[in-house]
Amino acid sequence: MRFLFYLLLALLAAPAWAQRRLPGWEPDNAPDKRFQPPPSDVRGAVAVVTVRDSALTPENKIYNGLGPRRYYFDAQGRIRRRVNLDRRTGQPFADVRYDAHGRVTRRSHTADKGYFTVCQYQDRRRQRITLVCSPDSVVSARTVESFDRRGQLLRAESFQADGQLTSSTTYRYDRHGELTEQLFRNTPLGAGISSSFGPTPTFTPWPNDTLRHYTDYDQRGRPISQAWYRNGQLQRLLAFTHGDTSLVRSVRFAGSLLDGHPHIREVYTAGAYRLERNHYVSTFRAQRDSLAHHVHWQRYWHDELVEAGYELDGVEQNHRLHTMADETDAHGNRIKRTFLTNGQPQRLELRSIDYRGPQGRATAETKPGR
Repeated sequence: MRFLFYLLLALLAAPAWAQRRLPGWEPDNAPDKRFQPPPSDVRGAVAVVTVRDSALTPENKIYNGLGPRRYYFDAQGRIRRRVNLDRRTGQPFADVRYDAHGRVTRRSHTADKGYFTVCQYQDRRRQRITLVCSPDSVVSARTVESFDRRGQLLRAESFQADGQLTSSTTYRYDRHGELTEQLFRNTPLGAGISSSFGPTPTFTPWPNDTLRHYTDYDQRGRPISQAWYRNGQLQRLLAFTHGDTSLVRSVRFAGSLLDGHPHIREVYTAGAYRLERNHYVSTFRAQRDSLAHHVHWQRYWHDELVEAGYELDGVEQNHRLHTMADETDAHGNRIKRTFLTNGQPQRLELRSIDYRGPQGRATAETKPGR
C-alpha cells in the first residue's frame, strides 16, 4: 500500500516537472534584449512605453537613425509586444510578440516581404518549434530544438516545408553543465554560399563542423582550464581564477571563425563590477616587422558601462568616464536619460509612458518624447 502511495505521488509530480518552461529567444539575441526594458525598469500600472533616441554630438549620429521603440505591457506588468517604428513615417517595420513568460511567439519585419516567424513551446516535450511562414501563412521551413531538464539545448534540426532534413546540430554537456561537444551536420539542402559568378550560379553548402571543449575542474567543481578544438585544431585556451575577484583569461590560437575575437581576452568580476580587457596584436604600418600591442578595456557596474579606455604598447591613448543623468515622473519611472562621456552630453533618451486607468484602460500622460 505504501508503494502505491509513493507511486501516486510520483505520477502527480511528473506533470509539474514536465511543465518546466523552455528558454525563450531573448537570451539568445543580445541586440533584441538590449532594447527591451527589464521588468524592474518600469513600475506601476504601465500600459505602453515609447522610447526615442537622439544624438547630441556628431560622433553619435547613428542614434539619429533609430526610430521609436514601443513596448506594450499587460495588466500584470509583463511585456507582451514590441514594435519598432520608422523615424520618418512613424509606420511599424518590426513587430515582436511575447507570451506571459517573456518568450518570443511571433516576429515580423518589413524587410522580409511579408514572411514572419512563429515560435511554439511544447514544455512537456521540452521542445521549441520555430516556423517560417509565407505572407499567406503557409509554412516554408521549420526548426525543432530539444532541451534537457536544465534547459540546455541538446539538438536543433532544420527542415524544409516538405519535411526533408536540411541540417542538424547536436550538443553534449558534462555533469557540471559545460559544453563538451557540438556537432554540425549539413546536407546539400542546408545553409551555404551562393555565387552568381561564372556561366551558371553555384551553391556550396557549409561543411560539417565539430567543436569540442575539454574542461578541468578543482575539488569544488569550479572550472580551472578549458581547451576548444574545432575539427581537431586547437582554437582557444581558457584559464579560470576564483576568489574575491574572479578572472577568465582566453587566448586565441587559430581559426577563421574566431578572427573577429581578440588574441587575448580577460574578464575580471568582483561583485557587481566587471572589467573586460581585449588584447590585439598587429603590425605597425610604417614598420612591418614591428608588432603593436593594443588593449581596449571597459568597466561595467550592474552591466552598465561606466568607464572605458584604449592603450597602445602600455601607453594610455584615451580614457572615458561614462555617466548618466536621469529625470523621473511622479510614479518614479524614468522619462529622460542623458548619456555623458567625461562630463559632456553625448546622447539623449526620452520616454513617453501611458498608464492604465482605474478600469484597466490605458490613459495617456504627456511626457518628454511624446
